[in-house]
Amino acid sequence: MKCLIVEDHPLVAEGVKMILQTAFEAHNVVSVNSLREAELESQLNHYDLAIVDLCLKGKRSFSFIGKVIDERSVDKVLVFTSSIRQDYFERVMALNVDGYLVKECIPEDLVYAIKTIKSGRQYIDPIFYNIQKTKQMTQTSDRLTEREKEILRLVGEGLSNKAISEKTFISVNTVKKHITNIFMKMEFSNRNQAILYCQSNYV
Repeated sequence: MKCLIVEDHPLVAEGVKMILQTAFEAHNVVSVNSLREAELESQLNHYDLAIVDLCLKGKRSFSFIGKVIDERSVDKVLVFTSSIRQDYFERVMALNVDGYLVKECIPEDLVYAIKTIKSGRQYIDPIFYNIQKTKQMTQTSDRLTEREKEILRLVGEGLSNKAISEKTFISVNTVKKHITNIFMKMEFSNRNQAILYCQSNYV
């Protein structure tokens, strides 16, 4: 497997190179630390896989990624970056890359991502599914009334219906009705899900 590593951090580049050589017996691995070198290398040689950092010395790699995909000078492109910015992710996905992996991963994650790509499937770091899920949940919470948000926060604090009733000066039955509405809107199946949601999100 012929691989191109586009990475301006020497330790990261060396680590990726070792993983490629060990896990895939990739003996033809070229590492460059700038977009200029990457562009020149892709013009001179064809690669099976390019592992590209998204931010190189203050410059973004979007144009380079789009170019090698359009020109087919690289068979597969895996973006390997520390950025979890949603706008960067969406822009990269629009380029039809084969994978997107965040650097805060273990070596096995990189190996799995590459194997997935080699098999013809797209690999996306699970962190983006979690971000999307949280985003959807936040949008859903916008449908709650102010009273429902207040009660959800109290549920998140672990208060019982009776305690919520005493704190909000409404009857226990009314609290139960609010909680039923909250669970329907937020698609919670039990109280624990509501508590976990409140622990990771501000309602």
